[in-house]
Amino acid sequence: MNDPEYVGQLKARMQDRVDFVQSRETEKGGFDKLPEDALAAIKKVVEELK
Repeated sequence: MNDPEYVGQLKARMQDRVDFVQSRETEKGGFDKLPEDALAAIKKVVEELK
């Protein structure tokens, strides 16, 4: 976690996951929606990556 390039890539991929999970809230009428705490946990990881 000391390599800034790695951390940047990790943060970008985790943000992709956030975007995907959020997209499930409306796709197929929310059929594949994850619980709100799952999304919050992923967002917390993204926020803590510096």
